[in-house]
Amino acid sequence: MWTNDEEFIQTKPINVLRMDIPIEFLEGITQLSWTELYWGYESRYISPRTLIKRAEQAVSNDEHAADVLFLLASLFKGEERQVEALLPQLKEQHIVQSDCLTQPAFILRCKNIYLYAALRWLFEHPDAYNDSKDREGLLDPINYSGKIYDLIWDFRVPSEIAESLRRMVVTYEVNERNKTYFMKLWQDYLQEYEQFIATY
Repeated sequence: MWTNDEEFIQTKPINVLRMDIPIEFLEGITQLSWTELYWGYESRYISPRTLIKRAEQAVSNDEHAADVLFLLASLFKGEERQVEALLPQLKEQHIVQSDCLTQPAFILRCKNIYLYAALRWLFEHPDAYNDSKDREGLLDPINYSGKIYDLIWDFRVPSEIAESLRRMVVTYEVNERNKTYFMKLWQDYLQEYEQFIATY
């Protein structure tokens, strides 16, 4: 499934689980450039509020920051829709490197970073994505393998680690008896992925 096909690489995720991963969590994984944040925003894994927070950090650390960053940082809660209108200026002022956004190596890097972050966020917050209910209105146990598969497919399987994890969840039906073992396997993959991300 993992492929270097150009169209496959260029296909952007759509955030199938509607995650809103906080900037603090993402930056605990790796330091993201503005271009990587922009790619995440286009892929719906970064919210307008996250871009505003990053701009606030930038202007508080640099009084000579670009004008567009001051404009972003000045947006109040409820004004997030204005972020979209400011995005072209991030490119015009070379804060976002437009040429990177079409380079396969850069896209694969972004896909692997954000996929790892999404998998780890799901691992740490599984109940937030448990939206199925039984006849009595009680929450069913989360479909761990299905959610992981959906995430990996959203990113079009950007690495061999993702492909290996996808193969594992396709054949693994999680139940109460094997749930603990499955969580250990998932954690092992996350550790492997973390080491892989660190080599970028």
